[in-house]
Amino acid sequence: MDEKTNWGTRLPYRTDQLADLLDETRWTQDCTWEETLKLCEHMLAYEIKEGTKIFREGDSDHYMGFVLKGKINITKTDVKHQVSKIATVRPPQTLGEMCLVDG
Repeated sequence: MDEKTNWGTRLPYRTDQLADLLDETRWTQDCTWEETLKLCEHMLAYEIKEGTKIFREGDSDHYMGFVLKGKINITKTDVKHQVSKIATVRPPQTLGEMCLVDG
């Protein structure tokens, strides 16, 4: 499958492969394997090129991401348009989880 978005290319992971990867995170520590598999039925994996902006502050997207390989720098742009790195997210960390809280 070579489905592309404006920020990445979808990878052909099966549900069980996604579950194996998700099982390495804290998000499934209280889940059974069957629950993890069920959750992964609703997940997709993407490869994202270096330098790609995934989320912007104030976006209303309703998804979160799990970092499986590499790293993602979280930056903030101030009123003078100066960009500062405020965090780095590495495997098996997540980003965008506030969408689960904010709806």
